[in-house]
Amino acid sequence: MEQPPPYSNQKENPAPHPPQQQEPLLGEHTEKHPPQGYPPQGYPPQSYPPQGYPAQGYPPQGYPLQQLAGMTQEQQNTTVLVQKQPQTATVVKTLPILNDYMGLSVFACLFCCWPVGIFAIIKSRESRNHYNAGNYDEAMRSAKTARNLAVIAIICGIILFCGLIIVPLIFLRVAVMK
Repeated sequence: MEQPPPYSNQKENPAPHPPQQQEPLLGEHTEKHPPQGYPPQGYPPQSYPPQGYPAQGYPPQGYPLQQLAGMTQEQQNTTVLVQKQPQTATVVKTLPILNDYMGLSVFACLFCCWPVGIFAIIKSRESRNHYNAGNYDEAMRSAKTARNLAVIAIICGIILFCGLIIVPLIFLRVAVMK
């Protein structure tokens, strides 16, 4: 077996890069090269061309852009359209709080006239059921009926109480006088 010839990179890269020179120190720089801003002493002033990029010639802000000589201007009209996505609206119908007069009906049943008070409690419960079902008009009617029945029971209770106290006193007085 033959050995291949040794690889040589000399043809592709004939010479390495030359080493970079370091910049001289500040003291050496100022002695060899005077600063560029001032002309050397004893010589007439020279006019140097400006260093860097050429002047761009931008127009002052706030004024419309004018086409400068030798320059072309491209305008791009861009229209951005922002649309709101339709949102689903949740409508919650809240019914006003309804007084079903349950407390008044129970009071009328226990302390006044229990037969009428029981019907007032039944109507109060019916009013509460209609309200929970969302039938506000029927709930209002049942609540008014429960209130009226409770008031009737209270009035009957007052009349009965007065009758139970006043009638025996009258009979007692008549009996004492005879």
